[in-house]
Amino acid sequence: METSDQPSTAEAIRDITESTRQAFAASERIAADLETLERRFKHATDWRARIEENPLWLAGAAVIGGIILWRIFR
Repeated sequence: METSDQPSTAEAIRDITESTRQAFAASERIAADLETLERRFKHATDWRARIEENPLWLAGAAVIGGIILWRIFR
């Protein structure tokens, strides 16, 4: 016999099913966010891509490095 303050078996199954769906949806969102984060991190740390996007940075760094070394060893 069920008491009035306890949910029925059908209600309990619906609650569990809905909770499972919500947990699955949350895990899919987290996985998508992690994939996006991984792509952004790889792009941000790829120095070859950075040089290809803006080669003047490399030229500027080489000039500044040369001046510094010239001042140290002259």
